[in-house]
Amino acid sequence: WFLNLYIKVFDWEITMRVLDSFFLEGSVIFFKIALSLMKLNQECLLQKTDMNDIFVTLSHPQVTTESLFYCAFEDFKYITPLKITKIRNLQKIQLFEQISQCPS
Repeated sequence: WFLNLYIKVFDWEITMRVLDSFFLEGSVIFFKIALSLMKLNQECLLQKTDMNDIFVTLSHPQVTTESLFYCAFEDFKYITPLKITKIRNLQKIQLFEQISQCPS
């Protein structure tokens, strides 16, 4: 769904750069771009009180190609496929613990 999101939200230039980066880096680029999008729109997003307003803001991002990719490759360069896998596994463990504590 990440790929579908980027194709429908961004202009053609950014979409092509995302796809190009996907072929180079793999799916980790989708996480980096998503985090960059939120970081670059942080002030506006923090003022929102309604989820619909947040979706509208993220659906019409006010970012340049350069700022988005600079943020993705510099500010989030520490995000690697291994790091994503570790976080996913930790979240799975926490989820299973929570499920096991729920009354049947």
